[in-house]
Amino acid sequence: MSILDYLKDSTAHPSAEELHLAMKANHPRVSFGTVYRNLNILVEQGEAIRLESSRGRDRFDAQQPFHAHFRCDGCGKLYDLPLTPDRLAKEMTGKTGHEISGHNIEFYGICSSCNAKS
Repeated sequence: MSILDYLKDSTAHPSAEELHLAMKANHPRVSFGTVYRNLNILVEQGEAIRLESSRGRDRFDAQQPFHAHFRCDGCGKLYDLPLTPDRLAKEMTGKTGHEISGHNIEFYGICSSCNAKS
């Protein structure tokens, strides 16, 4: 429950390693394996999502409703976007006849903070 609570309160989209460090603050003896196993359980139960990345570590999110994300190629931060893909999923089901059971929309580029530094 501590892991899920942390994810729900966070907008940082932590990696498993970052979550492990955060959990150790209140549970000093918790192992990385325990955190990782529980993350997988939360993902399997639909309580959290895994934001897979070909550019680094997977990150985790439990913010509802599901939403799109933006990953900065400059600083690596992952931001929530105010786009709920539900309408798009329904439209795609209507156009294709496919039964869509989930979605993950991620945009990438340079965030406004990194852009301002240029």
